[in-house]
Amino acid sequence: MTISYFGPQEPSKSLFYEQLVDNPPPIISIDTETISLKDRLPIGFSIAVNPYEAWWFNSYPEADLEIQMLVGLLTNPAIKKVYANAMFDMRMQPLIFS
Repeated sequence: MTISYFGPQEPSKSLFYEQLVDNPPPIISIDTETISLKDRLPIGFSIAVNPYEAWWFNSYPEADLEIQMLVGLLTNPAIKKVYANAMFDMRMQPLIFS
């Protein structure tokens, strides 16, 4: 597992599955980072599951394998998504998940 976890718990695959795959929260926050505003190649993104816990996923130079497991989370209409910059972040998602 190459992704990063920020929070009070010990990072593990079981925590990843619990928070983002098997039992996701009703609201998540998403923020995409790019090389620059000029070069809009996404280098990664974060998903916060609550005010104290977040996950970071690399998408460049190599995408983390766990990214494909997030498609269900991001396409689930029952989960509300809060974006740092919705128009920008949503435009970057196809580049990350392609």
